Amino acid sequence: DEYWIFINPVFFRTGVPLFSETGPKTRLQLIDTKIISNGEVALHYSISVGQLSNNQSAPQGDQGLANPV
Repeated sequence: DEYWIFINPVFFRTGVPLFSETGPKTRLQLIDTKIISNGEVALHYSISVGQLSNNQSAPQGDQGLANPV
């Protein structure tokens, strides 16, 4: 599984959380980042190697780890 998260440079006082505060936590591996001309930042994540089952392999890329919010 892979996830793309887009961060917009806009401040809101309230919002909808991306992830639930309950349930299992999954470590994510940052694969790539992109800065778009409008100031938006795109973050591309995959499930971290330690979270994969034996028959899956992690994509190659940046080794930085990130936690879901």
